[in-house]
Amino acid sequence: MSALVATLFSIYKNDSVEIIRESFSSLVKQTYNNVLIYIVCDGELKPDVENYLSTVKSSKVRLVRNDTNIGLAASLNKLVDVILTNELHVDYFARMDADDISHSTRFKKQVDFLTSHPDIDVVGSSVFEVDHEGKLQSYKRMQVSDWELKKNIIRRCPFNHPSVMFRRRVFESGNRYSPNLKNTQDYYLWIDLAKKGYKFSNIDEPLLCFRVDQNFHARRGKSKAKNDFNAKIYAMREMDCYSLSNWFYAFAIYLLRMSPPFLSKFAYKFLRGAESVTSDSDLAKQYKYPEIY
Repeated sequence: MSALVATLFSIYKNDSVEIIRESFSSLVKQTYNNVLIYIVCDGELKPDVENYLSTVKSSKVRLVRNDTNIGLAASLNKLVDVILTNELHVDYFARMDADDISHSTRFKKQVDFLTSHPDIDVVGSSVFEVDHEGKLQSYKRMQVSDWELKKNIIRRCPFNHPSVMFRRRVFESGNRYSPNLKNTQDYYLWIDLAKKGYKFSNIDEPLLCFRVDQNFHARRGKSKAKNDFNAKIYAMREMDCYSLSNWFYAFAIYLLRMSPPFLSKFAYKFLRGAESVTSDSDLAKQYKYPEIY
């Protein structure tokens, strides 16, 4: 029997029904069929979102509700605990955000990868970045090997968070997101896992469309800049990789993100390994964008 995948999918009050429908549809249309979709409703939702959820009729879907908004990290931890308790046969945990879109073969390729690489504990992927209308903007190519990802962990987050798939053993061993963090919770988790010796990898294919909407840079404001800086200091301490170049990089990125918005956008665009791409490019055609996302 094929491995069972449980998807960690969180919705909160600011999510629109249009993007939720598109994101959820990409999970339902996966070519890999042995999937459970766990959705946590983090507090009160918009009426049209509630109406949409009431129409979702599938034996694959499990709805979990928070009486109040407790944040993404705590919501994901809650889903992990529910799944570990109630779904003894789940082998893998897949992340998914309510505004992103998975390639139809994403789960199949990630399960196949983990099956053939038993030493890897977390696998992500490269992503297409799209704007709020779904228009293709860029291709964010991720490094692949465990060695590369950990070597460059100060300068680059090793994963696009909504693209990852975990082995069950990662969470069975007690690892969780830090519930006290409003953002950067994924980066702290990667640092904790790396320190404990868990193995990382990425599939260098755009298995997810990551939405960079109008509010993306606003959400990555001064508070996010401070949290990112503190996260890099935490990483240097935990990974024992203090160096002049890492300190310089951490300060330089912090100053850029604290700068006026146009400089912050420049930093995001050119310092994270993305290349511009259009819907009529060879890369988009190769992965049949947008037909099978």
